[in-house]
Amino acid sequence: MKKICLAVMILLVVPATAGAAGLSLDFGGGYGGPESAPNLSFDLGFLWGEDTAGKRGKILGLGATFIVLGKNEVPSGVYDYECPHDDYTLEKYDRNLEWGILGKFGVEVVADKHFYILGMGGRTQWEEKYIAQSNATGWYYDHGSDYHHNALYGAGFGYFNTIMLELDIDNRRGITALIGAHF
Repeated sequence: MKKICLAVMILLVVPATAGAAGLSLDFGGGYGGPESAPNLSFDLGFLWGEDTAGKRGKILGLGATFIVLGKNEVPSGVYDYECPHDDYTLEKYDRNLEWGILGKFGVEVVADKHFYILGMGGRTQWEEKYIAQSNATGWYYDHGSDYHHNALYGAGFGYFNTIMLELDIDNRRGITALIGAHF
């Protein structure tokens, strides 16, 4: 939580002291990554420096991403406690969603042309549930869960003017296209 608060403070302070030219908001989706799965992403960013003739603009952003894993789902009717006896079969079930946060930094390639190259980094996580099925009754019992964390890193390019168009490629989401607005 402290890292998230620090990232938000940096997003608010740095562009404001550097003469922020505006706020950007974009959303989009894509497909790919190691799971060959669809994703949905939202980004909030600050652009600055592009309103000065001859200077390259910069963008700093924070985003959220959701990757739909499409893996086996936890069965319905699972009791919220462990199996009361030792005659069971333990199965692993992946929650159907990997989610995470990411930060972006970009620089205008040529001053006053609105084309940017971007670098990004972040973290995603997903939950793996352990469900016991009683061999005696067939009922399901919750036996806890583990969270798995993955680093997210990649690059992208985009056109950031009044309308924003962006294309990212990274190790978790695969290819993601985003569209948005610059205020």
